[in-house]
Amino acid sequence: MRTRRSYVRLFVAFLIVATTAAGAYAFARLLWSDGVTALDVVLLLVFGLLHGWLSIAFWITTLGLVLCLFGRPPTRGSSDTDTDGLQARQGGPSTQDGATPDPNLPATAVVMPVYNEDPSRVFSSLLAMHESLEEARGAEPIDFFVLSDSTNPDTWIAEELAWATCRREATGPGGIYYRHRSRNAGRKSGNVRDFCEQWGARYKYMIVLDADSLMAGRTMREMIRRMEDNEKLGILQAPPMPVNRETVFARMQQFMADVYGRVYVRGYAYWTGGQSNYWGHNAIIRTRPFIECCGLPKLPGREPLGGEILSHDFVEAALMLRAGWEVRLASDLGGSYEEPPTSLIDFAVRSRRWCQGDLQHLRLILLQGFHPVSRVYFGMGAMAYLSSLLWLLFVVLKLIDRVESPDRSAILLMGMTLALLFLPKLWGYIALLRDGARMRSHGGPGRTAASIFLEAAISVLTAPIFMLFNVRFVIAILSGRAVGWGSQRRDDAAVTFSEAVRQYGLHTGAGAAGVIALAWAGSSGHLWLLALLAGLLLSVPLEIGLSSCRLGRWMRKRGLFLGLEEVEPPKVLQRQGVLRDEMQRILKFPDPAGVFRRVVLDGGFNEIHVGILRAQETGTEPLDQVASLVHAGLHDDSESLTAKDRLTLLSNQAAMRWLHRQAWKQWDVSPPDPAPFRW
Repeated sequence: MRTRRSYVRLFVAFLIVATTAAGAYAFARLLWSDGVTALDVVLLLVFGLLHGWLSIAFWITTLGLVLCLFGRPPTRGSSDTDTDGLQARQGGPSTQDGATPDPNLPATAVVMPVYNEDPSRVFSSLLAMHESLEEARGAEPIDFFVLSDSTNPDTWIAEELAWATCRREATGPGGIYYRHRSRNAGRKSGNVRDFCEQWGARYKYMIVLDADSLMAGRTMREMIRRMEDNEKLGILQAPPMPVNRETVFARMQQFMADVYGRVYVRGYAYWTGGQSNYWGHNAIIRTRPFIECCGLPKLPGREPLGGEILSHDFVEAALMLRAGWEVRLASDLGGSYEEPPTSLIDFAVRSRRWCQGDLQHLRLILLQGFHPVSRVYFGMGAMAYLSSLLWLLFVVLKLIDRVESPDRSAILLMGMTLALLFLPKLWGYIALLRDGARMRSHGGPGRTAASIFLEAAISVLTAPIFMLFNVRFVIAILSGRAVGWGSQRRDDAAVTFSEAVRQYGLHTGAGAAGVIALAWAGSSGHLWLLALLAGLLLSVPLEIGLSSCRLGRWMRKRGLFLGLEEVEPPKVLQRQGVLRDEMQRILKFPDPAGVFRRVVLDGGFNEIHVGILRAQETGTEPLDQVASLVHAGLHDDSESLTAKDRLTLLSNQAAMRWLHRQAWKQWDVSPPDPAPFRW
């Protein structure tokens, strides 16, 4: 028997197909007004794919607006998981007011995989979440695990110092644990798999975070309760809200997520139901079925399209669905945060890795056993990057096709395309009008409208920049060039003029070539391409302006791109900021070799480090295997040791114990100041 949700999903699917067909029909009339050519057929196919891609996002956002305006209020434990309509709460989880402790909730692990990340950010977030859980008055056993794959020796030791500080400062139930792997096998998915193999059996659930993730204690407790309420639920994804950044580009992302993203996520959660997707972080997972059915295979062939699967989250969700479990998106659940990229370049670096992983998914679409919706997600993920190649192909073919088109049909088609692109922004504004408090947090109706117009203008200019980036990525991957998986730049940092020129030389050249081609085409029907070419020609100044913190702060003072979390920051965000300042002070060393000196000289810290190696049964190689490095570390200035040398010494229990004993005998040193080790 079909439910109301099923009929709504079918109706939205019909609207997507109908909109795509209408756009294709209008475009066909333009092309075929003077006869049909092979070029016209190719243009129509490309346009149909692109128009359908825009239609999906438009109608899902429209569904979200309808639910925001007419949906029923949330009920205990539902969150779009069990009912047909819910009113999304904007200020936090649905049980934030009047929440009561539930000591019967099962054991849960909060796992944070890290790879050469800033330890002050990682451990200040961890401690803030631990304190938030304690304030939520929950007695359930929730343990925190930092799963480090860091290969930078200074980062590794700073992580241990920060962990020791957290262990000393944390109070209340729940432990804080740290594990370091000597080899980054399997990247993040391999890191989580290693945790599951060693400790997963102890926990019914695990909450997976990224290095820049932050979650309120009440949110984590509510997620556990919702998993308990639905025995079929395998993964529950909490939508993360981008926060904490000050550049224009990052502030724009935070504004977009707060105004448009909430509406889209509402519609997406309803439309997908129990066949939603997993975004890789800020989600709770039922541990046992994850261990049993979510092991990732290696794809046959060489990288980039073979080997280890980079975008593991979509595949893990597909494997969970294949095994009969539900995957849901808790669209009404607040208190979940992440930090966005701060510049166009940083966004592109992250997209480069995602592009390779999503193109790998194309090899999984036809594999036996996957749910049809998982195949759709695989295709949509790849289409996010292939669409850029299609847009470029469409533009080039349109320039080649120099036939003038009837004005009325051209205007109609342009209107349809602009509506699909820009009406979702209006839907976000309309949804805000129903919530006076949130509208005020964005600066009021006038400033919010100004922010939307400014964001739309910037998006028009940056769209061709992203398009060209993605085209380069797709071509590079299809030609066999794999990408690494290094740590991301997460701090606010302005892009210099020289860096912008180096990164955007191709964009500027492509824009100039496009202007020449447009002049050659000599058709007024191609003037719409001027907006695309303007973005390419202005890519260097755009990057410099969008990566500016100074300009971002200026906009904030004038009420532009304001977000709820910065106007009324929740306590966990405020606390994380305070703790990070303290952690940065603790981890500040007077010279580059200070971290290595500290672990050698400080007896307590040396014992902590050796104890971690011993507990993980690593670093047991005989001392004579690193004798030459031990001698250099003892008799030479430790700055002469390379990062690889320090990593080798730090990985050897016997070497670190021997260095500590001999250093006090032979080095002319005074005891290290213990003050930085205090809170």
